[in-house]
Amino acid sequence: MFDIDQYILEKKHHIFQLDKERCSYVINHQKNTGDIYFCKRIALNGKLKESIVLKHYHNSETLFLEYDFAKKNEASFREQNHIRIPSYKYLDKKNMIVVTEFVENNITFEKLLLTKRNLINNRINLKWFLLAGRWLAHFHKVSISNHSVTLNSKYVINDLRKKWLQCFQNSEEVENNFLCFSDSIKNNDGVLLNLSKMHREYGPGNILLTSDKLYGIDFGNNEMATPYDDISYFIISCITLNHLPHHPLYKKLTLHSEEFKVFLSGYLDHYPFINIDPFNHKLFILFLWKNLIRRISGQLSKANNYPKPINYILRNYIYNNFKKIEQELIHIIN
Repeated sequence: MFDIDQYILEKKHHIFQLDKERCSYVINHQKNTGDIYFCKRIALNGKLKESIVLKHYHNSETLFLEYDFAKKNEASFREQNHIRIPSYKYLDKKNMIVVTEFVENNITFEKLLLTKRNLINNRINLKWFLLAGRWLAHFHKVSISNHSVTLNSKYVINDLRKKWLQCFQNSEEVENNFLCFSDSIKNNDGVLLNLSKMHREYGPGNILLTSDKLYGIDFGNNEMATPYDDISYFIISCITLNHLPHHPLYKKLTLHSEEFKVFLSGYLDHYPFINIDPFNHKLFILFLWKNLIRRISGQLSKANNYPKPINYILRNYIYNNFKKIEQELIHIIN
């Protein structure tokens, strides 16, 4: 089992990049969920000197990919207006540890939506949707491949994982509806798009906001695919947030919400390889549907961790949400 206290004690000079004359600093830490730790370097006079994030990985490939991407592209992101990735300070290959800067005074995009978006004021988030589109466009642009792929319904169907479907009690119905829809758009096959590095989980929970900057995090993925995948996942994850709203007049996002038009305008203005609104392409709706199944399957799986009465309520709520969005997708096509 990983001992964070012992690790920091042994490696504090490397983690905080201290020389021997500055060893008299003590380190406080607070464990977060999973294997992410927030650490603080405190001077002897009690003044905070530095905060960092220490991430302990179980997969060395993810560790190296995330660190390598960050070191190659941090400067490029800093040249952009208001979009960033955290600075990666230290890599410990042996113990599979990465140390990054702590983004001070941040709030997750998800928390902002849950606390601020409501019936009275639902435009407060538009600038963040614009920046979210720009961040994703730059992420794809810096890792664009010379290889391209002709998109068709088969391309999307092949990425529909059985493990996602197994989370649904009526998995056969969910799969059949998806396949019937894909059959109906075969005449729309044939869009050529360049491949790019995928984030795969670019959603509100992996976006940090400060007063004027947006940070994307957790990008240790090595898959190359079409940008439609990340774009559609972002939209679906905003509609299917993982937590309950914090405002009694909370107004839920829909596929027709203005926020997504702003998000796409931010993306399309900064990514030169897509020149049409994805919603004008029926195959993009199939990407949305696939990522809806993926996202809801994760929520259904987490609901299983609760006692039976709560599990039943949660699963019904999640599944009803799924059906409403599924009907939205069908309506867009028709």
